[in-house]
Amino acid sequence: MNWINIRKIKYFFIISSAIIIILSLLTIFNNDFCILIIRAIPLIRKISPKSLTGTINISSLWLTQIKLHAIIFLILGILLMSISLLINQLIKKEIYKKLIVIFFFLSSILLIIAVSSFFLNLNTTTSDYSWGDVSWIHQAFYNFLHGRPLQTSIYFMAGDGVKVNPFPYTNLLAVHSNYLPYIFAPFYFFLQDINGLYVIYIFYNIIGLSFVTWLIIKNLSDDDHVVKYLFILSIIFSAFYLDIIHYKSQFPLLAGPIILLLFYFLIKGNKIGYIIIGICLSLLSDDIAIYLCCFSGYVFIFYPEMRLTAIGAIIIGMITIFFATFVSQPATKFGMIMETQQSGELINKLLRVFTGEYPIKFVRLREIGIFIIPASILIGVTFRFTKKVSIINVLGIIFITAFSHWFVVLVMGGGHHMYPVAISILLAIIVLVSQMDLEKKDGHSNNVLIKCAFIIIGMFFFINVITIPYISRQVHDINISNSYLTKLIGSNKNILQEINKIPRDKSIVFYTNRGIDGFIANRNDIWRFPHFYDLADYFVIQKDAVLLFYSLEYNNLLSVKDMIHKGKDLSTSDSGVIPYEFVDKIRYELVSVNKTHEIVVDNNTMILFKRIVPYKFIIPDASIGFGWIKNISKMYSNKK
Repeated sequence: MNWINIRKIKYFFIISSAIIIILSLLTIFNNDFCILIIRAIPLIRKISPKSLTGTINISSLWLTQIKLHAIIFLILGILLMSISLLINQLIKKEIYKKLIVIFFFLSSILLIIAVSSFFLNLNTTTSDYSWGDVSWIHQAFYNFLHGRPLQTSIYFMAGDGVKVNPFPYTNLLAVHSNYLPYIFAPFYFFLQDINGLYVIYIFYNIIGLSFVTWLIIKNLSDDDHVVKYLFILSIIFSAFYLDIIHYKSQFPLLAGPIILLLFYFLIKGNKIGYIIIGICLSLLSDDIAIYLCCFSGYVFIFYPEMRLTAIGAIIIGMITIFFATFVSQPATKFGMIMETQQSGELINKLLRVFTGEYPIKFVRLREIGIFIIPASILIGVTFRFTKKVSIINVLGIIFITAFSHWFVVLVMGGGHHMYPVAISILLAIIVLVSQMDLEKKDGHSNNVLIKCAFIIIGMFFFINVITIPYISRQVHDINISNSYLTKLIGSNKNILQEINKIPRDKSIVFYTNRGIDGFIANRNDIWRFPHFYDLADYFVIQKDAVLLFYSLEYNNLLSVKDMIHKGKDLSTSDSGVIPYEFVDKIRYELVSVNKTHEIVVDNNTMILFKRIVPYKFIIPDASIGFGWIKNISKMYSNKK
């Protein structure tokens, strides 16, 4: 047991932390050294923006980002140095309690850094988290508070199988059944922008998971409640969970605290509470209704006294899925032009996986692994097993409760698809730690375990630190020259300033950098180009955009609409520019030929058109609230 000398461990931590501090300070205060770091370290060099010639472009903005992360490492180095100097004092009575308190202290600091870094990057308007799905979710909350519940314009082509929607709006129930998320709309009311949306998701998850975790630990654990609670909080505060709980504000990300509450009612034997929470999960999302069925399958196997309740919850989940698939979704999509094949995207990909045509996305398993392995080892060296612990039960929580979403993670690979899996893993850790005893051996007889605990904590925080930049990742890819980013941010903010001057009751079409749509989605009538650009009250083009969501090629022989017809949608990994000839041609057609628009702003950055005679868009009843219900009878009468 004494093959490792505690003094050597102490000096190792001191030297390592000193190196981290020195390198961080040199990176922060010396630009030449910062550039050397970028060029020398393969990982940084790989993610650094490159020019068309393949050389790394290092702008002042990129240097600032590297220095920001150097500050994070500096803080980590100082904390590691402090712990190293205190190791001798820690090898005393109740060392493990003190160790966990330090673990919690470090996690809290890193959580603050991670959240701050996320919001700082979000507001650059170049964050990957300010475009895409977050835009229609942002609009969904805004519309709920402003007379258009469940309606979307940004996502008006929503729904599997939809090829053409004759209306500029649709009902969000065309994609997923989400009813419960709108109970958070009153909180959104106080800060109706993308920051307010993310604040709701992040702090609801952190506070909600923390609160219900305490209830579970109090119920399952015999002693050391506070210490075990701080240990679990240290995991909840990790960058791994932060990256999942805020991913583009997807509706299923609101399920975590409710899932833990479902388990709490399970261990309390409260059947009515279990059913009520099951109904809440089903109303939250039909995706989570599937999870409810799997979770109740776990209950049926491991809790015989709750089997009838589990069957009832499964029935509730199946009714939700059936209603969404065969009633609400077809009714909301009634009148749209559909593809002949309407099998779901997930089912299609599953079939292609089995035939070898579609690769399994193991990257998500890697992300889970690099988090769960050090956390598990840390549990092993900090706690000891008791007779209460059932490994089979813990494995059942991990794999049976989230059985459906393990497949979804491997096939779809979306960040929000991993959320139910991550919550099941967290729940398994809570149950495991609650039923274990804290190591209470004193003195030097357990030095090896203590030293291992320090090493694992170091691994855990290293993983968290390298995850922080990923949480704050930018919308640009390595194909985009980073030297343009500073100018890009200024251009984006000029666009936002002009758009914010437009009254909220006016319709807008935008053709800009991706990354700003999340900031302008707080209005009823807004579309991405090329939809309705000639009919909306305002149409804005960002002339110097390079991070487009839609790309087209200029052809002088084609009209604007013909060029649009040959265009294509772009994703995060794509880039493109708006041909200046196209801007001239669309200006000529709208202003000179059609005479339908006038120019409000025209400068090097943007051109803003205003329609002279407003066009009144048709708003179908089915696109708002439950107006689609009347389509049910029409839908089935047509089939006859």
